[in-house]
Amino acid sequence: MVRKLRGRFLGIGALALLVMGGGSSSWADRLPLVWPTPNRAFLEGKPLEDFIQPTSSGRVESGLYGCVRNGGYRFHEALDLKPVERDRNGRPLDPAFAAMPGEVVYTNQIAGNSSYGKYVVIRHDYEGIEFYTLYAHLRSIDSGVRAGVFVEQGATLGIMGSTAGGYTIPRSRSHLHFEIGVQLDSDFAWWYNKQRYGSKNQHGPWNGINLSGWDPLEYYRLALAGKISGPRQFLLRQPAAVRVRVPYSGVPDLVRRSPGMAGDEIGDSGAGWEVDFSEYGVPLRFRRISAEAMKGSGSGAEVIAYDGDLAFAKCKDLLDKKGDGYVPGSDLRRALELIFGR
Repeated sequence: MVRKLRGRFLGIGALALLVMGGGSSSWADRLPLVWPTPNRAFLEGKPLEDFIQPTSSGRVESGLYGCVRNGGYRFHEALDLKPVERDRNGRPLDPAFAAMPGEVVYTNQIAGNSSYGKYVVIRHDYEGIEFYTLYAHLRSIDSGVRAGVFVEQGATLGIMGSTAGGYTIPRSRSHLHFEIGVQLDSDFAWWYNKQRYGSKNQHGPWNGINLSGWDPLEYYRLALAGKISGPRQFLLRQPAAVRVRVPYSGVPDLVRRSPGMAGDEIGDSGAGWEVDFSEYGVPLRFRRISAEAMKGSGSGAEVIAYDGDLAFAKCKDLLDKKGDGYVPGSDLRRALELIFGR
């Protein structure tokens, strides 16, 4: 049974995005959206330094999404949002808010079990897209926030912190790690067990390996400008870095859960799929391919198009050179395995 939790800390900072924005569509036509912390800096158009928490490098870009760490060779799948209020010991007091209405599907209460520390995952479903938001490094998780609870946008999930497993985040750099993206496979155990990592998967299908996040800041900027109503329009706007053709007659779990990624045209039959991926390996769009169109294709995934300006990000291995062409690189292969079970 899904229980409902309404916001108990819905201050001006959380409400602001609900009443702002341009474009021709009304807010009633859009997925409700709030900023996930009380910090109003983004909503007021202030510089990144006012709301992004950098790493020890001190570079504000290191708290953004993308190839922003280790000279561009390390990927960061989120925004790191700084607190605005601390106690006398320097611990943040800022609550983390649910960005959108949805169902809490996972909470990790044992910080040492994940590099995310204590974290909450909320599942959302809008415009035929099932997607998630994730809130990590929390000092504490609200007692009412647990799997099966439905939360409204602006509901308090916990208190911002610096919890992490396997490494230490100094209290001075406490922040909210905030992700938005899609879960690649709802039946993740088969893939994880096949890898023989030597350690138990503590987080089921909500393990970070199985999550593919897009740029939260770009999503909010487009929403605030009234250019998107939700995730479907956001994904349609994203340029493809790589297009892959995969022989697969069934319907991938991701498409079954998110038919909007295929334009709601899953169809009853087909011999394969074409998939567009972003420069960071996020699946964007699916198109079913007929047996006739698949003639001449091999038995494995085939790269049929790529954008030379996007497909070779330093922090992602999407393509590997083979002969005169390219084949999926390690990051793209992993995504394809999780999506298509191969």
